[in-house]
Parts: sequence; structure tokens; C-alpha cells
Amino acid sequence: MTARRRARSPERARAGGADPAPPRRPDPASTGGRPAGLDIGVVASASGAAASGLVAELRSRGHRVTDAAAAPEVLLVIGPGAAAGLASVCRTVRAANPRAVVMAVGAGGVDECIAALEAGTDDYVAHPCTAAELESRMRAVLRRRRARPVERLALDDLVLEPSTMSAWRADRLIDLTTGEFRVLEALLRNPNRVLDRRELHRATGSARFMASRVVDVCIHSLREKVDRPFGRDSIATVRGVGYRLRVARAGGGG
Repeated sequence: MTARRRARSPERARAGGADPAPPRRPDPASTGGRPAGLDIGVVASASGAAASGLVAELRSRGHRVTDAAAAPEVLLVIGPGAAAGLASVCRTVRAANPRAVVMAVGAGGVDECIAALEAGTDDYVAHPCTAAELESRMRAVLRRRRARPVERLALDDLVLEPSTMSAWRADRLIDLTTGEFRVLEALLRNPNRVLDRRELHRATGSARFMASRVVDVCIHSLREKVDRPFGRDSIATVRGVGYRLRVARAGGGG
């Protein structure tokens, strides 16, 4: 019986009655052995030729390239090598879509690299660059982000997301500089605890915040952005000591 079944199996296969064929494996040659393509949103402030050439290369490697409004996995910012405009571009991108951000910026120096990283980008590469290098950096950024859970800090209706440097109050995005965000993060991690200026300086990790007066200016700016537009006074001054973040209540001043 077994021999007869085996003998008849090819005939049954041609008639559609045999055991199903094993699934076909993808042909490695068809993908070049690369993993699945990424969903990439592009924000281009560089010349059209520079941006379109890089986009064409990425598409040729199997990636889906759209604009930032399509909620992609990773945002690619293609810009000129001007440090002055990088922070503004990155903060705008973060506010619109808090995804992973990689910047491909015209070849510059240390200033350009620092400006990109301090603006909140996850990685930076000097442009022109190869699509292969850019793809590798984007995949590395996504691996790092997926490996750690998204942390959110909240007090009352104030919410911070440190991994994307995003801030909300009453579900409204707030545009903060890197220094302002770090000061607010330190306060939010220590609710109702008084932090002196030295502690706030250490929290920023930036030499530009060495002067206590600069911390005071930063606090003033935070009140203008985070408290007063929402009728709150959550950032309190403890005279002669420092500042603390208390549970917000209606009303101004502080």
C-alpha cells in the first residue's frame, strides 16, 4: 500500500490531489541578501539634485521613501552644512513626528555635528554619503530604539518623552530648546524636590550652562512656555536655594 501510494503520488500531484508542495523560499539574489526595506520619511532642505539623488539610491535598495507626514519608521533630514539651521529643522521635525531621526548634512566640521546631535537627532552623517552607509546607520538607530522601552515622565497634564525630547501640556506639543528640556526633565524626575542651580547645571551636561544666571533665564523661558499659556504655576522658586516642580494648579505667578 505504501509503495502504491508513493507510485501514484506524482499523478495525484499533477491532478491537484497530492500533498502541498513546500513553500518557496525567497530568492536571495532578488533582494541581494538584504533585510526588508525601511519606511523612510524625507525632510529635505538641501538642493533638489542632492536630495533626489539620495532618495533615488534608497529606493533602488528597496526602501519606501515618502514625506514626513506619512508616519514612517525613520525620518531622514537632508540639509546643507549650516550649523545655524540644524537645531530649528530638527525641533520642527520632532514636534511633527517623534520618530527616529537621522540627518544627512553637507560636509562640515565639528560645529555641524554638535548642532545636529544637540538638536535631538539620533545620528548624523556627512553628505554626500552612500545609500548603503545611510541605511546601516538608520537600521542601527532603529535597533537601539526598539531595544529600550519608551519612557514617559508625567506630572499632572505635563508629559515629557526623553528619547524623542518631546514635551506636551494638555496634549499640546511645546517647542523647547535642548537646555530647557534638560532642566525641565531634571525637575520632573524630582517632583516637589528643590534642586539648586548647581544640580540643574549638571543635569544639562553642557558647559554653556555654567553660569547660574543662565539657569535662571532658562527657568524664566520654561515658565513662559510651559506654565503661563496654560494658566499654571508649576515651576516654583525657593528663594536662596533653587527651584522645584509642584503639582500644577490654576492661577498665575510663582
